[in-house]
Amino acid sequence: MRFALVFLALVAGCATGRQTATEVRNLDFEFATLKARVRSMLQKEFDIVEEPQEGVFVTEYQITPEGVGTLYQYSRRAVVEIKPQGALYNLYIRVDRYVRDRGERFERGWQWLARDEETEEKLRRLFLAEIRDDIRRQRAYQRYIEWLRGW
Repeated sequence: MRFALVFLALVAGCATGRQTATEVRNLDFEFATLKARVRSMLQKEFDIVEEPQEGVFVTEYQITPEGVGTLYQYSRRAVVEIKPQGALYNLYIRVDRYVRDRGERFERGWQWLARDEETEEKLRRLFLAEIRDDIRRQRAYQRYIEWLRGW
């Protein structure tokens, strides 16, 4: 009986833990700019990026080198969602790790293993760097336009 309660608590903990994500809040940019920056960020880290819904980006399973020489293969997969909040946007980054028996083919056999917070933080930093570069480019363009008007 005690084992069943502990097992149910662990399952409930895993189920609620899968709903969390790394957040970037209050982004004051156009939706098209955010989409372009998110796609660019994901393509730096993952091979294939798809957009099944407007503002939701999903990557393919990317096999990681850990587990070489064992009976298992490990991979990671990212889901990034842009959600409006009033006039601003929030970005939710979720990266999960998966495991499967070695020898499975294509997309079959992957089972959820854990959340990869380290990669989520790396993607968050990449996104913020992309945004900083975009702001820098916009300011430089604005200075150029002002310089042209000065003539």
